[in-house]
Amino acid sequence: MASLKEIKGRILSANNTLKITSAMKMVASAKLHKAQEVIEGMLPYEQRLSAIMNHFLQSGVTVQSPYAKERETKKIALVVFSSNSSLCGGFNSNVIRLYHRWLGEHAGIPKEDIIVYPVGRKVADAVKKSGVRVE
Repeated sequence: MASLKEIKGRILSANNTLKITSAMKMVASAKLHKAQEVIEGMLPYEQRLSAIMNHFLQSGVTVQSPYAKERETKKIALVVFSSNSSLCGGFNSNVIRLYHRWLGEHAGIPKEDIIVYPVGRKVADAVKKSGVRVE
């Protein structure tokens, strides 16, 4: 059976762990609020851009540009983003799964004509394994 001194030590240890956990929660909450403020600050720009695009699309204007013409695809450049930070395994695996799905949908294009620009360690490893040219 544990002595009274050992029990008091365990209680103090549990209380210290509780204090540390509480401090970590406060830091995470502050970071979340800061990120929310940044996103809310971008909202007026998004709304204005959306209004401009809607007005442009409803006006029925036709655009003549060499970039708007349909032509045969010879080479494709693809930028794939993933995260390097921890606790993003689900996000990274979804990005990699979508990348592989895209490769399957474009299997008719030779792999030497596809250039991938991976951003993030996990997706870079997956792209290297797929046999596509990595830049």
